[in-house]
Amino acid sequence: MRLKNVWTWCKAKLKQLLDRLTRHLDQLIAIFVIVLVLVVLMPEAWLAKLIEYLLATSDKREALVFIGIGIGGLVLWQRARSAKEQVDAMIKATERHAETNEITEAGHAQERLKTSIEHLGDDKALVRIGATFELYHLATGREDYRETVCHILCGHIRQTTQETNYQKQHANKPSEEIQTFLNLLCGKEKGHVFNLYKRDLTSSFLQGANLKGAQLQGTDLTEAQLQGANLLGAQLQGANLLGAQLQGTNLWKSQLQGANLKGSQLQGANLERAQLQGANLLGAQLQGAN
Repeated sequence: MRLKNVWTWCKAKLKQLLDRLTRHLDQLIAIFVIVLVLVVLMPEAWLAKLIEYLLATSDKREALVFIGIGIGGLVLWQRARSAKEQVDAMIKATERHAETNEITEAGHAQERLKTSIEHLGDDKALVRIGATFELYHLATGREDYRETVCHILCGHIRQTTQETNYQKQHANKPSEEIQTFLNLLCGKEKGHVFNLYKRDLTSSFLQGANLKGAQLQGTDLTEAQLQGANLLGAQLQGANLLGAQLQGTNLWKSQLQGANLKGSQLQGANLERAQLQGANLLGAQLQGAN
C-alpha cells in the first residue's frame, strides 16, 4: 500500500514537471539556441566569464533581462545580415544589367559602323552623305569610335578627290558630298569633335573649298591642292602644308603658328593679319601675296 502511494506521488510530480516544461517550451528552445550559438561563436575566455556571471546572479529577473538582450541582439544581427545580403544581391544585379546594356550598346555601335561604311560605297551621293552624318553622330555619342570615324572620313575625302574624273568635274569647288565631309570633319561648328586625332588629307583635291574658321590644327595637308579656297580665320596651328598649292587662297586672319609651309605655293594668297609666328616658309613662293 505504501509503495503504491509513493508511485502515485512520483507520477503526480512528474506530471507537474512536464506541464511546466510544456508551458515554457518556447523559452527553453530560445535559451538552448542562444547557448548553442554562444558555445560555437564566443571565445572560450568570454564564454567562461558569461557562465560565471549567470551562476553568480541571484536575481533571476536580471538574468532573464540579460538573456532577452542577447536574443534581441541576435535578431538584429540576423536582420542586418539579411539586409546586407539583399543589398549585395541588388548591386550585383545592377552591375550585370549595366554590363548587359554595355554589350548591347557596343553591338549596336558596331552594326551602325558597319552599315555606314557599306553605304559609303553606294552609287548615290545622297546615300553616302547620309552615311557621313550617321558616322558623325556615332563619333559624338561614343568617344571610343571617334578616331576610327576620323580616319574613315579622311580616307574617303582622299580617295574620292584624287580620282581624275572628280577633279575634272569639280575643278572650281568641291562636290556637295565632299564639302559635307569637310564640314563634319573640320568645320567651325562641328570639327572640334576630331581635334585630338590626326587628320590625314595629304594630296587631297580641295580647290575652292569653303574652310572658313575650320578646325585644322595639326592636320596633314602635304601637297594638298587648295587653290582659291577660303581659309579665312582657319585654325591651322602646327598644320603640315609642305608643298601645298595655295595660290589665290584667302588666309586672312588665319592662325598658322608653327605651321610647316616649306615649299608651298602662296602666289597671290591673302595673308593679311595672318598669324605666322614660328611658321616654316623655307622655299615658299609668295609672289603677289598680300
